[in-house]
Parts: sequence; structure tokens; C-alpha cells
Amino acid sequence: IPDQRAVEAVRTRFQEAGKKKEECIRMVRQIAAAIGNDEGRKKKLENELQEIFSRDERNQKNLRYLRYATEILRRLNSAYREREKVTRAELERTINRVFEEIYGEGIELHVSENYAVSTHVTDTEQGVSGDDLEKNTAQSYAIIFAFISGIIEMAKTKRDDGDVSSVNAEDYPLVMDAPLSSFDKLRIKQICRVLPKVAGQVILFIKDTDGETAQHELSQRIGHQWQLVAENLTRTHIERSI
Repeated sequence: IPDQRAVEAVRTRFQEAGKKKEECIRMVRQIAAAIGNDEGRKKKLENELQEIFSRDERNQKNLRYLRYATEILRRLNSAYREREKVTRAELERTINRVFEEIYGEGIELHVSENYAVSTHVTDTEQGVSGDDLEKNTAQSYAIIFAFISGIIEMAKTKRDDGDVSSVNAEDYPLVMDAPLSSFDKLRIKQICRVLPKVAGQVILFIKDTDGETAQHELSQRIGHQWQLVAENLTRTHIERSI
């Protein structure tokens, strides 16, 4: 070994680290024991408090009400979690169907418990990985579009079915700013076929390059068309086209 001093320094640091490790283990054991003692004292005090409460008739009644309320809360939370699980599964099926109408098969969307959307490639023959999918701007926009569409469609379905949880009795417009700018003409056509199924009224802000294809596909459904005309760098006015 060419440098004995370096080896000795490493050995010294190793021994010091071992001593610190043993010290940390002792501290953890001491803290764990203290936690156990504190929990025991807490439980004892809670029992004494319950005993004091139970001596008074009014307190007995309040404790009974508290148990009722606690049990009701537990059942409501359990029912809510079960219903949310069913709703999340339904949302996942809906957004997958909408996404498939835009992009076809081969990609599956998954909705997590906190409603984050992840992608899974089911058609490996296309040579597409999940990382490639996340980097694809158009597909990412399609995922967002499918998620929004799924929520709107489910809300409409529940309202039409008379679900009391659906309090809005009217269709609100779906407003989208340049949603077609990252798609090719084929995808724009497919999105235009999906849009009328999503909302009763859709307001789109689109560029001229995207507008021709969208206007052609939605020609029978366009109610009004307006154009933003730039007068200078800081001023724009609106002109009605249709």
C-alpha cells in the first residue's frame, strides 16, 4: 500500500463512525422507552378523565353523543372512500375511452388515489416507452383533454340520471385556449369529433393554422365565430366573422 497515512485516516474515521452508530442506537432505545412510558401515562390519564366524566349524568349523555358522532363519522368516511373508489375507476374508464378516440389503442391511462394520471404503453410493438410518451407534448395535451372530458361527461351523466350530488342543472361552456396547436390534422379531426360529445357549448381560442381544419370539421356546429385583430403590439380588437 503506497500511503499508510491515508489507510490509517480511513481506519480512524471508520472507528469513529462505529462509535457514533452505537451511540445513536442507545439514543433510539432510550427515546423508544420514553415514548412507551409517556403513552402508558397518557392512557392512564385518559381512563381517569373518562371516569370523572362518567360520574356526572350530563357528561354521560355527552359521552354517548360523542360515541354516536364518532361512529357516524367512521361510517360516512368508509362510505365516501368506497364511493370515491368506484367513481375513480369510472373516471379512468371514461378518460381511456376518450383518449382512445383521439390516439387509438396502445396506450392506457391510470388514475391514482390522488388523481394523478400516469401512462402505460400496452402495445410494445410500436416501440414506444412510457418516458417517450411523457416527453410527447401532443400526447400530454391529449391526456389533459381526456381527463377534463371524462369529468364533464361523468357530471352530465349523473345529472341526467337524477343524482342528487349533481347540483348544477345547466351545461357550462368548456373554454380551451389553443388546444389544437400541438396536434396534427388527423388528431385535430378526431378531437373535433369528440368535442360535441363532451360539452353542450365549447369556446375555442385557435390559431389560423389550426382553424382551417377545425372550422371544416365543426362547420355544422359553429354558432358564432369571432376574430382577434391586432392593431399594434399592445392593442387588439374583436370582429365577428359569423
